[in-house]
Amino acid sequence: MTAEEQNSIDGQQQKTPMASNLIFHLYRKPGLSPFILGLLKKRVKALGIDLVDIQTEVCFNIEVKEILSDQETQILTWLLSETFEPENFSNTTFLTHPQVI
Repeated sequence: MTAEEQNSIDGQQQKTPMASNLIFHLYRKPGLSPFILGLLKKRVKALGIDLVDIQTEVCFNIEVKEILSDQETQILTWLLSETFEPENFSNTTFLTHPQVI
């Protein structure tokens, strides 16, 4: 069976993601509110686990068909970042320790 036949169902061509699409990531911290972090820390300590710190972030996975213009990048940044804390938004992760428990 050819790839074209595999992608066809009942004679209708199915759309498949284009191989040329680009995926990039943008990050915003924190990923959890201080209140939720406080609750999480209490629950972890109640389990008898010696907790040092919890770092969280939100990762936005963005797929585009072509490289964004400067204006499009500015608009996307404005939409996804916090207005009053632009230093908490980046194209690289804020997490300092890659270990996850």
